[in-house]
Amino acid sequence: KESIVKRLDAVAELKDNAICREEIREYLNPVYDLERLVGKITYQSANPRDLIAFQSSLSMLPSVKYILKDMESDLLREIYEELDPLEELCDLVGRAIQEEPPLAMKEGGIIKDGYNDEVDRLRKAKSEGKNWLADLETREREKTGIKNLRIRYNNCLLYTSDAADDRISV
Repeated sequence: KESIVKRLDAVAELKDNAICREEIREYLNPVYDLERLVGKITYQSANPRDLIAFQSSLSMLPSVKYILKDMESDLLREIYEELDPLEELCDLVGRAIQEEPPLAMKEGGIIKDGYNDEVDRLRKAKSEGKNWLADLETREREKTGIKNLRIRYNNCLLYTSDAADDRISV
């Protein structure tokens, strides 16, 4: 009986306070199905757009919590006190994931530039591969002392050679 009364008190307070009710509705309207999103994230089947939807939904929590702070019913007070706005998580996803990521993970381009040094380095190596190979070739020539050392990329493997017919796979 106690939980039913608490719920009825909360409903009555929201019914009587149209401004707060409409504000809460306005903030909750763009929230995606969090249960589905959390399930997809938990089972590692979320795509990059699911993560953006999750971040977008989390971004509404501080505003909802702010509105609940002035509520007087026991249930709404409890919700206010227990509601974690997850601002750190929201910020992390916002800093890490592109605003308009591709639909599939395998397409790449999900992580923002500057978020992770290793990702930036690998992305740069991919986009500037020829320069990277030329630099590697120069370094290996100096290191090995082989003056006519060549390093080439053939879509299958990286190989080096010190003569046209003598190839060494690396």
